[in-house]
Amino acid sequence: MLAAKEKFQGACLDTGAQHTVIGKPQAEAYRASIGQAADLEMAKELRSYRLGGCTFDTLGAVSIRIPIAEDYFLPLFVNVIALNVPFLLGLDIMDRYRMYVNNVTNHLVCVNEGVAVPVVRKYGHIYLDWGSDILYTVSELQRIHKHFYHAKPERLYALMRRSKDKEATPGTLRQLEKVAEACDVCQRLSKEPSRFRVAMPEEDLCFNRRVMIDLMTLEQTPVLHVVDRDTLFSAATFLRDRVSSKSVWDAFLRIWVAVYAGYPEQLHADQGTNLQSDEWKQMMRDAGIKPIDSGIESHNSLGAGERYHAMLRQIYRTVRMDHASIPLDVALALAVWAMNQTAGPAGISPQSLVLGVNPRMPVKPANLPGHRERCQAIAEARADMVKLVAQARLSKAFRERLPRAAELEVGPGTRVLVFREKSQKWEGPYMVEGSDGKLLWLNIKDQLKLFSIHQIKVYKPSITPVSATSGTEETPASHESAPTGTAAADAPPRITGAPTPAVEAMAPNATTTANMSAVINGTSPAAHNVSDGISAADALVNSVGRRIGEVARREHRGSTTADDQPSLTFITEVLKPGDPRATSEPMELAKHAEADGLKRRCVWEKVHKDDVPDNANILGARFVLAIKQPNTPTEVAKARYVAQGCGDREKPFIVHNLSMLRQSSTKVIVSTSAVFGWRLFSHDVNQAYLQSKDAMARDLYVKVRPRDAKYFGLRDNELLRMLKPLYGVPEAGDYWDVTFVHHVKEDLVMDPLTGDPALFLKKDAGDPDGMLGAYVDDSCMGGNQRFQDLTTATLDKFESKPRVYDDFTFIGVSVRTLPGPPRSFTLDQTLYIDALSRLPLSVGFTDFVRARAAFAWLAHGRPDLCCAINRAAQVTEALLSERHVKEYNKAVKHAKSTRSLVLRYGPLERASLHLRVYADASFASNDDMSSQLGFIVLLCDGADQCHVLTYASKKARRVVQSIMAGEVYAFADAFDAAYILKHDLERVYAQPLPFVMLTDSKQMFDVITRASHTTEKRLMIDVAAARDAYNKHEISNVGLVKSEHNIADGLTKPGLCSALNTVLRTGIDNNPVQQWIIRSNPASNPTTSQGITPKAPSVSAAPPSQQTASPEQARSDDGKPGV
Repeated sequence: MLAAKEKFQGACLDTGAQHTVIGKPQAEAYRASIGQAADLEMAKELRSYRLGGCTFDTLGAVSIRIPIAEDYFLPLFVNVIALNVPFLLGLDIMDRYRMYVNNVTNHLVCVNEGVAVPVVRKYGHIYLDWGSDILYTVSELQRIHKHFYHAKPERLYALMRRSKDKEATPGTLRQLEKVAEACDVCQRLSKEPSRFRVAMPEEDLCFNRRVMIDLMTLEQTPVLHVVDRDTLFSAATFLRDRVSSKSVWDAFLRIWVAVYAGYPEQLHADQGTNLQSDEWKQMMRDAGIKPIDSGIESHNSLGAGERYHAMLRQIYRTVRMDHASIPLDVALALAVWAMNQTAGPAGISPQSLVLGVNPRMPVKPANLPGHRERCQAIAEARADMVKLVAQARLSKAFRERLPRAAELEVGPGTRVLVFREKSQKWEGPYMVEGSDGKLLWLNIKDQLKLFSIHQIKVYKPSITPVSATSGTEETPASHESAPTGTAAADAPPRITGAPTPAVEAMAPNATTTANMSAVINGTSPAAHNVSDGISAADALVNSVGRRIGEVARREHRGSTTADDQPSLTFITEVLKPGDPRATSEPMELAKHAEADGLKRRCVWEKVHKDDVPDNANILGARFVLAIKQPNTPTEVAKARYVAQGCGDREKPFIVHNLSMLRQSSTKVIVSTSAVFGWRLFSHDVNQAYLQSKDAMARDLYVKVRPRDAKYFGLRDNELLRMLKPLYGVPEAGDYWDVTFVHHVKEDLVMDPLTGDPALFLKKDAGDPDGMLGAYVDDSCMGGNQRFQDLTTATLDKFESKPRVYDDFTFIGVSVRTLPGPPRSFTLDQTLYIDALSRLPLSVGFTDFVRARAAFAWLAHGRPDLCCAINRAAQVTEALLSERHVKEYNKAVKHAKSTRSLVLRYGPLERASLHLRVYADASFASNDDMSSQLGFIVLLCDGADQCHVLTYASKKARRVVQSIMAGEVYAFADAFDAAYILKHDLERVYAQPLPFVMLTDSKQMFDVITRASHTTEKRLMIDVAAARDAYNKHEISNVGLVKSEHNIADGLTKPGLCSALNTVLRTGIDNNPVQQWIIRSNPASNPTTSQGITPKAPSVSAAPPSQQTASPEQARSDDGKPGV
């Protein structure tokens, strides 16, 4: 118990107290410390407390705020009892806010905020003592800021201090600065952005027009220092005699007037007695010099003269320190000489401005007494002067000329304000979508516009803490005290910043999820839900966004089961030889588990060495060790026993027939799922190769290393004979492919599509039920509930990991399901991009090849990087230079700065589905003067919403002699890829899909639509094939677009393409078409080659209003070819 005290003692951290409580004397002391009356408030819940064997009833309550960090504190509503006890902070509050006491370091650790608050020991207990430093709430500071008409934080803080406000602490000033920075009014009314100032001299340079003269001291000896104002040319000498007006004038004549251009027009001197005497003024009048005086004690008015005093003194000291034997006069002359050789006005040395020549230095110092030392002193003095001048110029440039935006780093997704010259005010905020050096692409009303970074400043959202339950600002009445009853009743609402496990699993896609879910729930992404605790909003945006997104996701999917848990995949780390983790206990358990799995599946049998034929094919084998999800709480040790197939003598004679899923097929599955509203999910078969149905057709033996024999229970004279294909065996994949394809065709009754034998369709009657794509042991599937039930047969037949719904990683690409309904999906490679790094300019070819191979994986989900990837792949060892490394580093930087770009797949209107194909070529743009070809195929609807199905960027396979030739080859490649997709998709949707080709080549457009001829014979076949497809209506229409509206332009040139960026960012292709042909309906039977009868009587690529009356070959020059 405490004796009666008037001072508030802080919070006693009592882990033995079940509930938080405070005695009446300490409650009154706390109220007094914050300048409030001692009256208690009405308690929310009356309860009794048992202390020291006695029971005490609640008298009332008091609101107490406990500071945890500068921008975070706990508002508590604590019951008061009639006992002189301290403020006992009990387990209920410490558990609620996830705090614990570290008695070793004497800190109160707050897990949610990641901070540790110092505590003190007194009265035999541990106290959190903050005295009278009660921080303001954010809301209170905002009201103060607005009440004083958005005054500067420094002025507000000074006002609070002058008013003797006990709550005004240094932390308050920092909070005021944050409030002002996030104030919308202050941001919009701030001054316009500073600009680079390139200042020219105010007037022509004229030597000896105005000279500045002053006295300084070196070696306790007076020195006369003369500086020309225009050229900054200097002269100096020691004054040996007394410093009289006559001696100063004589020295001035000796070092300046008699040596250079005579008397100056003006002479600027300070108020020294020797420079203001009647004798001095008379000598100036006789010489015709106009005096310019400074004010008393106004030494800085000499400007350059005073500044050059410090430089001269520094250089002189350097010369004397390094060359003590040099006479003082010589050291001073060398220092002055060095000053005159450095950069002066406009970057020209003063000596060049005055004498018209630069000084010549001796090639080799003459062998004279002291000459070598003098030359060395000259060089050192000049270098020191250059350093000083450079530092001074940089300081001035950063102080006066460099805009604040020059050091600004703004990444995609940042909200910024733009200063517009027309309105002379800040507009926005707008979202940054990409960057190109010092230029930023901003999303302004769904259009990308380019602005200089010097017109930009980061927009900071208003700090608006609200209640998690009511959405209103926190008041004392809204704080709940610790409830009584069972343990379940003590469970408090979670404080923001401590996400649930489900939220933590969603961390890679938190930003997108938060923004979308905020729109769905009708709240602003800038609003922040704070449960009990009050915090600065900018520190909590991400955690709150993840929390809101998870709620919306759960509402969409219903109850969360084990199968519904989103997966979070990290890059797997393969251990190198010698890694100490290879012998850790988890890795040893993984090795035993791998060996036991091989034995359980009857992959091998033991044989004696004497039973092995003499010419037997014996392979080596080893464990490949890896850590999955490294450096995370869920990291897992993984061991895989792999045969060394490189030693297989029969490997060259093995023929493979393995079907591998194409990346375009993954996009088809996701796109089709978005159109039909299917759910996406994936399967991963454990040790798939070992679950092959067929046994090995040839005899193979494995010689186990002695250190691995213990895992298989082998003796020294025993080998392993393989009964089933082991990982590393050349034909292991073929055995598994035969087993899995048989299961899909026979058990699931699915048929492969024409374009990809690893892509299967389940369709009985009417609309299809689902699609399945197999990539070795991984499967990506989308389908309705009937298809989901059907594919459980795969999990029953093969030992597999649990099914993963909605969010998973497939072939290095993250598949994400966005909150709905309707369901929409994204494909991104954000985690993979984060793992990339730049290369040093001196990198070798082997490391460059390794880096570009890793970078090439981004082509699966980032079409805007395909051109840079393909150009890097063309570099050979003989051609590798710093330029190629710089281009690679630039591509990596671009990938990281645009990491938010993803492939988007939202719902499309099925009745108006059609294919749009963009093709482009870049003539002779590669190092070997070859051309770069590119195309992209989109599935679109009538509202211009689109899905990216496939794309490519590659070097032209033939020599291109003209721009037209490149365009023809690109057109042909695009047609081939799109025609196969058209065939398969018409089978999926059971309806014709019009097919529109778009190019930015007017010549190519005319060749196809006008039947004009090309003069190059090598192009005639490709042109004839394209024209034949156009005449047969296999190509519904051909459109001409401008280069800036051609999406494929981003696949032939590295860098940011606005049209492609818009498609990736919005999932909408609204690029205008400059010209197309309004075609008549085909006269042939409307039944397609696949036997599908169209639902409509005709299909045309012209706008509906123009389909009936316009003849063939009529032209239109505005709008877009509709379907």
